[in-house]
Amino acid sequence: KPHRHPKAICPGFRIAFVGSSLLYKGSVFYVVQALLNRVIENGSVQVFVCTRGGSHLARTFREGCKPLAGVQGGPRNIPSMFTAHCGFDVVLLQDHSQGPALRASRNWTETSLANDFAPLLKKLASIRPMLVVLMQTWSVLHPDEVAVRKELTAACGWRAHVNCPRTWIGNAVGDFETYTRELDVGYERYKRVLDGQGLDTIIAHAGNAVARVRERNHSAFQSIYAKDGLHLAPGGSFLVANVVAKAIATHRKFAHRFTGPDLKMIPWPAKVIVDPPDIEPTLQDLNEMLRAAAPL
Repeated sequence: KPHRHPKAICPGFRIAFVGSSLLYKGSVFYVVQALLNRVIENGSVQVFVCTRGGSHLARTFREGCKPLAGVQGGPRNIPSMFTAHCGFDVVLLQDHSQGPALRASRNWTETSLANDFAPLLKKLASIRPMLVVLMQTWSVLHPDEVAVRKELTAACGWRAHVNCPRTWIGNAVGDFETYTRELDVGYERYKRVLDGQGLDTIIAHAGNAVARVRERNHSAFQSIYAKDGLHLAPGGSFLVANVVAKAIATHRKFAHRFTGPDLKMIPWPAKVIVDPPDIEPTLQDLNEMLRAAAPL
């Protein structure tokens, strides 16, 4: 069980990240940390990370976290992560890249959120005021059945007794706009599950921001994706982290912790787990990307 440590033992603003390679390839959590450190009133932002590449939240809960390159002393699994520290201000959850867009697979995550995650999150919320952030992800650059089948096969290996690709592929979506919309629907369903458990939950609509850049600024859109068409290049990491950081910094729960809603540009952080692409975006590129991503 979590212990009610005095706040003095755990200073700073604490964020737990739980997700897949979409978080660690591109170091989204470090960029969120750097952005929020620019606007926090007092103290600093600390990040704690549990990720498992190609995994749904349910699988990560059951099988544990994968060690990150260059990061020492990471958590072995989600229960140990949630009980070893004295609470978090924010817990960010990100599901498998395809899962929320495929209707049959959403039930798997919804069940895990209700039965596995919610009891631990409610205990954490009793330690200090806490916000759950669901990070809506983005469509693959070129959605097609082959790409979806490959991802699902990798993700569902431990459920080999269920013919996962054949069952789920019937719900695969084949174009960028529909994929983005289905991802949004999936995360809205996840939010309803956690709301029903009495947890303060919001969605950081990063996938919708990526789609707006695609629609409005073709040049800026070229800076978002890595070569595999799924993970993020530095420009994409900055865009996604900006969406997440703004969702946190502007939330009513933390109005007293941050200086304002306008997050400033930052240099690309030194801690990048994967090699950057040949061409990194300039500050002008990033500004144009943020303008294109903003809701009308």
